[in-house]
Amino acid sequence: MNIQNFQLADWQQRFVDEFAASNSQRNMLVAAAGTGKTVTSIFAANQRLKAGKSKKLAVITDHLVLRDQWKYVAEQNGLNLAGDVKDLSSGFNDGASLTYQSLLDEDNLGLMREQAVGGGLLVIFDEVDRYQSRAIEVCNEMLTKDESNQCLFISRTPLIGHSIDWTYEFGKEYLFEPKIIQLPETKIQVARFSPSISLLSRFQHRTCSLDDLNWRQFEVLVSELLESDGYEIELMSGTKDGGVDVVAVKDLGENGMFKALWQAKKYSTSRKVGISTIRELADVRNEHKASKGVIVTSSFLTSGALQRIERDKYILGKVDRNDLKSWIDGKLYE
Repeated sequence: MNIQNFQLADWQQRFVDEFAASNSQRNMLVAAAGTGKTVTSIFAANQRLKAGKSKKLAVITDHLVLRDQWKYVAEQNGLNLAGDVKDLSSGFNDGASLTYQSLLDEDNLGLMREQAVGGGLLVIFDEVDRYQSRAIEVCNEMLTKDESNQCLFISRTPLIGHSIDWTYEFGKEYLFEPKIIQLPETKIQVARFSPSISLLSRFQHRTCSLDDLNWRQFEVLVSELLESDGYEIELMSGTKDGGVDVVAVKDLGENGMFKALWQAKKYSTSRKVGISTIRELADVRNEHKASKGVIVTSSFLTSGALQRIERDKYILGKVDRNDLKSWIDGKLYE
């Protein structure tokens, strides 16, 4: 995924433009899972750095894999983020990508404070819906060091009980069921933050099939299925994504972190996924140093493609039409 020449969606560009002009200290982006919050935030941060409104960028997220994902996306947009707070102030870096866990170390937090004293520090807090208290605590401390510092909270849902100076919300999907529509208008309060919920709902009511989906809906469905299996997912932009449609990460406890790159192929059943696609997937998995690369398709694989996956079954996988139907059915009736 090279995003240097990437075309932002309308909502993403609006956010970037408005945030770049914002002088608010506490800013927030509320957006559904898989809508491209990482790319959008990096674009916005880059604009502030280029304009001289910010001097350094610090990204705080959960897990080392997500830390590295932010570093990768930043690099594609021309930003160099270190992976250690010790290198945050280095003249060779535009900032650092860190984890909430690393800032539990008082020495590391002290280095963040030192950078904040100089002013112009932009801190992006990812996964705020899960780390609300910690994000607010660190933000408040950074803002007390210099009034030119800024915080950007990224969350799937709005923060509760905290005041934010500027908020941009995107990604709500309103689902009105007949029994709810009949209620007084003031009581209609249906708001979901996952735009793919309606897809599984349509499958459940048998009003939708795999063949009814367009290529983007197919990717969204896969990301929703993975999320329901406990993965942290990043749904890519849909264009120029370098052969990766969904990044799925899961903490396997004593077995460590597992990162899978999913490539989705929405094909008719008459068109099979060939060996060249599997070779590309293998190269992408190796490039991103992921645990596994998985091809998922609404069709089937050629014999050559199946043989390659069987040969490299510990690093490659497949979900064909039959596998996908079983997966969906399992979710609808579990």
